[in-house]
Amino acid sequence: FVRGVKQSFYLMDTNRDGLLQRNELRVALYSYGINLSALQCQRVTQLADLDQSGAIDVDEFLEFIGPTGSTGKAVRNTLFGPL
Repeated sequence: FVRGVKQSFYLMDTNRDGLLQRNELRVALYSYGINLSALQCQRVTQLADLDQSGAIDVDEFLEFIGPTGSTGKAVRNTLFGPL
Protein backbone atom coordinates (compact mmCIF):
# COMPACT_ATOMS: atom_id res chain seq x y z
CA PHE A 1 0.00 0.00 0.00
CA VAL A 2 2.62 2.53 1.08
CA ARG A 3 4.78 1.81 -1.95
CA GLY A 4 1.88 2.46 -4.36
CA VAL A 5 0.92 5.70 -2.63
CA LYS A 6 4.53 6.91 -2.72
CA GLN A 7 4.73 6.09 -6.43
CA SER A 8 1.59 8.14 -7.03
CA PHE A 9 3.05 11.00 -5.01
CA TYR A 10 6.30 11.05 -6.97
CA LEU A 11 4.40 10.96 -10.28
CA MET A 12 2.42 14.02 -9.18
CA ASP A 13 5.55 15.85 -8.01
CA THR A 14 6.44 17.13 -11.47
CA ASN A 15 9.22 19.50 -10.37
CA ARG A 16 10.80 16.74 -8.24
CA ASP A 17 11.25 18.85 -5.12
CA GLY A 18 9.66 16.26 -2.83
CA LEU A 19 6.58 18.41 -2.26
CA LEU A 20 3.21 18.72 -3.91
CA GLN A 21 2.34 22.31 -4.62
CA ARG A 22 -1.32 23.21 -5.11
CA ASN A 23 -0.96 23.41 -8.89
CA GLU A 24 0.77 20.02 -9.10
CA LEU A 25 -2.02 18.47 -7.04
CA ARG A 26 -4.73 20.06 -9.18
CA VAL A 27 -3.16 18.88 -12.46
CA ALA A 28 -2.56 15.39 -11.08
CA LEU A 29 -6.12 15.05 -9.81
CA TYR A 30 -7.43 16.26 -13.16
CA SER A 31 -5.45 13.48 -14.84
CA TYR A 32 -7.24 11.03 -12.51
CA GLY A 33 -10.60 12.45 -13.61
CA ILE A 34 -11.08 14.70 -10.57
CA ASN A 35 -11.67 18.26 -11.77
CA LEU A 36 -11.43 20.69 -8.85
CA SER A 37 -12.00 24.40 -8.85
CA ALA A 38 -9.15 26.54 -7.56
CA LEU A 39 -11.04 27.02 -4.28
CA GLN A 40 -11.64 23.28 -3.86
CA CYS A 41 -7.99 22.54 -4.56
CA GLN A 42 -6.97 25.15 -2.02
CA ARG A 43 -9.21 23.51 0.59
CA VAL A 44 -7.80 20.04 -0.11
CA THR A 45 -4.25 21.36 0.06
CA GLN A 46 -4.87 23.19 3.33
CA LEU A 47 -6.36 20.11 4.97
CA ALA A 48 -3.66 17.74 3.71
CA ASP A 49 -0.81 20.15 4.58
CA LEU A 50 -0.55 19.25 8.26
CA ASP A 51 2.47 21.43 9.03
CA GLN A 52 0.97 24.41 7.14
CA SER A 53 4.11 24.81 5.02
CA GLY A 54 2.10 25.57 1.90
CA ALA A 55 2.89 22.23 0.24
CA ILE A 56 2.22 18.54 0.88
CA ASP A 57 5.14 16.23 1.63
CA VAL A 58 5.02 12.47 1.16
CA ASP A 59 4.18 11.77 4.82
CA GLU A 60 1.31 14.25 4.76
CA PHE A 61 0.11 12.69 1.51
CA LEU A 62 0.13 9.22 3.10
CA GLU A 63 -1.84 10.56 6.06
CA PHE A 64 -4.31 12.30 3.74
CA ILE A 65 -4.92 9.22 1.60
CA GLY A 66 -5.45 7.13 4.71
CA PRO A 67 -6.13 3.43 4.92
CA THR A 68 -8.36 3.36 1.83
CA GLY A 69 -5.44 4.23 -0.44
CA SER A 70 -7.83 6.18 -2.65
CA THR A 71 -6.93 9.71 -3.68
CA GLY A 72 -10.40 10.22 -5.11
CA LYS A 73 -12.10 9.07 -1.92
CA ALA A 74 -9.85 11.27 0.22
CA VAL A 75 -10.65 14.32 -1.92
CA ARG A 76 -14.40 13.59 -1.86
CA ASN A 77 -14.33 13.12 1.91
CA THR A 78 -12.45 16.40 2.32
CA LEU A 79 -14.87 18.36 0.18
CA PHE A 80 -18.18 16.67 1.00
CA GLY A 81 -17.64 14.59 4.14
CA PRO A 82 -17.69 10.81 4.34
CA LEU A 83 -20.30 9.26 2.07
